[in-house]
Amino acid sequence: MTYPFLFKENSNRAFLHHLVGNSAVMQQVYQKIERLALTDTTVLIYGETGTGKELAAEAIHNSSVRGAAPLVRVNCSAFSEYLLESELFGHVKGAFTGATQDRLGRFEAAQGGTLFLDEIGDIPPATQVRLLRVLEQRCIERVGCNITQPLDVRIITATNKNLVAEITAGRFRADLFHRLNTVTLTLPLLRERREDIQALTEHFIQYFKQKFLKEINGITPEAIEELAGRPWPGNVRELKNAIEHAFVYCPGDIIDINDLGQCEDALSRALCGEKRKSDRRASTLFLSPAPPLAYPNPAASSDADTLRKMLEQHCWHLAHTAAALGMHRTTLWRRMQSLGLSKQPQ
Repeated sequence: MTYPFLFKENSNRAFLHHLVGNSAVMQQVYQKIERLALTDTTVLIYGETGTGKELAAEAIHNSSVRGAAPLVRVNCSAFSEYLLESELFGHVKGAFTGATQDRLGRFEAAQGGTLFLDEIGDIPPATQVRLLRVLEQRCIERVGCNITQPLDVRIITATNKNLVAEITAGRFRADLFHRLNTVTLTLPLLRERREDIQALTEHFIQYFKQKFLKEINGITPEAIEELAGRPWPGNVRELKNAIEHAFVYCPGDIIDINDLGQCEDALSRALCGEKRKSDRRASTLFLSPAPPLAYPNPAASSDADTLRKMLEQHCWHLAHTAAALGMHRTTLWRRMQSLGLSKQPQ
């Protein structure tokens, strides 16, 4: 038996370039990106790791008049102070030991296009000073050279840090912050847009279908509901990992709830645990607050009548019932199957 995707048709757009999602919060992100694309201003993108900051930068660039020119990416946390300056600004022969020839920097490589500086909160103080000059004067000097070169590059930066806290700690310059923070874009966490899990799941299934050349054509309603109810730490990559896991273990052409695996590795448990309290307070599509109820002993949940009463007490909401019984949603669903209980009251 096969099941169709549970992807609701929506009059709103479902994607922008490689960003996926048709939720209200993502519609706002798309609108901001389109407005940012109309100007050449510097942009600072805020968002936790895995929320799609690089994809947002790519969407801004591709939607702008610079879209046909290069988009050059730099992860500022991947280089030491000295190497980062050479990477960004280039150097001339003899500038330092090992500099045997002139080297083009990322700024020059991005001439006419866009330079995306990811993890901008990690750049060292000396490089911050040089970057501030670039923003103010729109020119650069290679390391070891005093010749100034004009610059025609749009700068987009991104961070997962609280830059105000970094300024207070003396690790980030306030004047550079004010230059970067003029126009900002904040990307939502996955748990803040759970309704996009359906569209993201479809996107990842198509991606892995091509990558693994495996004919998986759909996903069961139970599996979608399981994914929608998980306490995601906020990282879209976690959802991608779940679908990849399903591709490895799915024996047929439809992903079932048993193919998804558990979100129970040490890191996920730690992240989910820290976010659980805030998730319970959040108003989301799949996890709305449940009224306080008197719960029976979880050990008695193996009895079909007792379990049915618990389900009815929670209006057959699997997430709330599982939380009340102190078990995972998957465990509850399997117990219902073994007892022959329908998800709707009979």
